[in-house]
Amino acid sequence: MAGPPCGSGRRQESQPPTRSRAGVSPLVRARRARRLRLSLQLTEEGWSQRRIAAHLGLARATVRGYLTAARRAGVDAARAAALPEAELLSLVEMTRRCTPPSHQGGEDFTEALWELKADPRATMRTVWQHLRVRERWGESLAEFSHRYRAWLACQHELLRLPDRAGQRLVTAVVPVAGTGGQEMAVYAAQVGASGLLLLELGQGVGEDRWRLFVRHSLGRLGSRPLRAVLPTAVAGHGSAQRVSGEVLGCLIAPPDPPAEQVLLDRLEMVRGHAWPAEFTDHGASAEAILRRWEDEVNGAPLPGLGQSSRELFERLDRERLRPLHPGSALE
Repeated sequence: MAGPPCGSGRRQESQPPTRSRAGVSPLVRARRARRLRLSLQLTEEGWSQRRIAAHLGLARATVRGYLTAARRAGVDAARAAALPEAELLSLVEMTRRCTPPSHQGGEDFTEALWELKADPRATMRTVWQHLRVRERWGESLAEFSHRYRAWLACQHELLRLPDRAGQRLVTAVVPVAGTGGQEMAVYAAQVGASGLLLLELGQGVGEDRWRLFVRHSLGRLGSRPLRAVLPTAVAGHGSAQRVSGEVLGCLIAPPDPPAEQVLLDRLEMVRGHAWPAEFTDHGASAEAILRRWEDEVNGAPLPGLGQSSRELFERLDRERLRPLHPGSALE
């Protein structure tokens, strides 16, 4: 049997690591990715979980959590070795601590999720009453709610947001470097329950530029959600200011940090921390990069669901979006 790979044990970092935006240092994330890859590799070589845990200096439950989450995310040793660190952790860690109740079995609550997302009037009770008759589920509302929430906790973080179809345009701003030190920013938005991604490169960070981005985004959609969620970066830009009103009939909502963080994490999963190196000008090449990123994110199947944001947009959001005001100027 092959011996353990070199450099797999614990080690102490000599300098305090730099913290990332999520509060976890890059060194810690790198160590997690390394341990996950080694756990998968050693498992395929025939090592037991007990032996892997002893070799890596981890609890057996931690190793078991890594392997279970990787299996549910469809990640084996070969795929783990090929994936970038950020994408690997994003795929696996979001299901690491999700352990459905033993009585849940292989049940799929996707239909319940669709009804709750698509119908603004739907509640847990109405969905339960509907599915209990059709699916012949005999459990109580409390048991159904518990089993549904356990299943939902193991789905993609985008689907765990409370967004209903066509309700919100969640936005975020990522400052990047421009030519000659010019301040630029990538403006990002995800739409409704599907999280369809929209990107645009703009000059500077501020309310006026954000409003222009929202107008352009609504023009691309040809319709509007009920609210546009203001990014934290814009709400706190410059002096204390209170942003209110609407953009083309889309009400401006205050920042929503959890939803904004989900959007930022989706961008990092594709590009990591390489934003500044990509944008040296505001030309066609930058726009091409953004469109390519949109296609990558919108076309990728969501882990645990098997459908992409683009497919979900057509299924959930398209019919719920409202038409733009007649005569609205988008430029």
